[in-house]
Amino acid sequence: MLILKRLGAYNRGIRFYHSIGFDAPYLQKCSANYVPLTPISFIERAALQYPKQLAYVHGKSYSVTWEDSYSRVRKWASALYKQNIRKNDVISIIAPNSPSIFEAHFAIPGVSGIIHTINTRLDAKTIAFQLQHGNSKIIFVDSEFTNLIGEALNILKKSGFKIPLVIYIHDKEFKTKIIEEKNGMDLEDFIGSGDENFTLHHPADEWDAISLNYTSGTTGNPKGVVIHHRGAYLNSLSNLVEWNMHKFPQFLWVVPMFHCTQIFISPSLAYINLKYFFIGNGWNFCWSLSASIGCSYFIRQIRADSLFEIIEKNKIQYLCGAPVTMLTMLAYDKKIKFSHEVKMWTAGAPPPPAVIKRFSDELNVKTQTAYGLTETYGPISCHNPDPTWITTGLTAEERLNKCTYQVGDATIDRLIVCNPDTMEPVPRDGKTIGEVMIRGNIVMKGYLNNESATLDAFKNGYFHTGDLGVNHENGNLNQ
Repeated sequence: MLILKRLGAYNRGIRFYHSIGFDAPYLQKCSANYVPLTPISFIERAALQYPKQLAYVHGKSYSVTWEDSYSRVRKWASALYKQNIRKNDVISIIAPNSPSIFEAHFAIPGVSGIIHTINTRLDAKTIAFQLQHGNSKIIFVDSEFTNLIGEALNILKKSGFKIPLVIYIHDKEFKTKIIEEKNGMDLEDFIGSGDENFTLHHPADEWDAISLNYTSGTTGNPKGVVIHHRGAYLNSLSNLVEWNMHKFPQFLWVVPMFHCTQIFISPSLAYINLKYFFIGNGWNFCWSLSASIGCSYFIRQIRADSLFEIIEKNKIQYLCGAPVTMLTMLAYDKKIKFSHEVKMWTAGAPPPPAVIKRFSDELNVKTQTAYGLTETYGPISCHNPDPTWITTGLTAEERLNKCTYQVGDATIDRLIVCNPDTMEPVPRDGKTIGEVMIRGNIVMKGYLNNESATLDAFKNGYFHTGDLGVNHENGNLNQ
């Protein structure tokens, strides 16, 4: 019970009341002690406190500081606002890893819009479905994908859908000449029309949507995964904590920014589920790097010679990617052992322990396996070796063979393996197979315009991943 005691004193001439108890009105949320979480705040802090630190490097001579990147983001957001983009309007972008898709992750949410990154490997029909389902208002198109988007828009025209405004991205690193549609605008002209003093919009509620990402749709139409500012903020910081990423990291973008994550299946299991090759926001690292004041290095095409050159020359410390990246680098006939240690997160079909060992011995790259889904913003578990494996006498080979063992990140509430019918956890024997289920603040809001699929995914208070796994004696998870 709240007890109010009227005092006969005055504070600067204003009568006040003394409230007692933890639920007293003066202890409630206010603008001084509560601000909705959003990763937009990261770039504002980066530009304010570290304005001259490099935000990214693209190609051999194109680099931009956080101060200048923030200025571009503000002008971009302003230009969107002038186009009457408001809360919950979906803005699409299709581009390889490059400055435009990186900065779009701040500019679009910065005007209360929802960013929709398109997988560059999709066909025109699937892209048309996503644009129509999400009701996209504007689409930013890297000129490499002009023809692909042209096909998608033709499909939309035939369906009677209002065609979104098309704005073309002319990346200096893309040398091929493409003839564009006559009605397309240029991104730099569009950004130039904006106001560099524009104030980025923060969400009134951290539960507001920030991004729309689509599943692969291998068993039907893709589902639109809606994620919110709070989850994006938490997962971005989780990446830094779980990977032990230090301040001012040098990060090479290998994982596409249209990817969220890829399914991770243990080689010890016969069951392979391929439905979670998803689209997303680069595992949230665009936001993570703005929080850690990191420098991004972009390459449009992943080639072994480029990887070795960029990593060694720029002393790259971190990268993420599928195991195919590891195999590509190991197979390169001019590979070198890097003069500094490099850390890599890998998701997808897990590399065998022997490959992880070779990557370390031959290239000086320390690899950690990770697991996550679009519905969980990206990685929600990773391999962090248990110190007791050493103190209990496990050999180096025995520890290496546990390279797929993972634990849930600190920002999730529960990550369990259980019987989906009874919801009983499976025994921690490393053998009994159950379904991986997740609960916590970095689980999606739900599927856009698909109530039944959302309710089904959230049965019994957990997100049902549809993936199989086992539990080990110390709580480690193996998918």
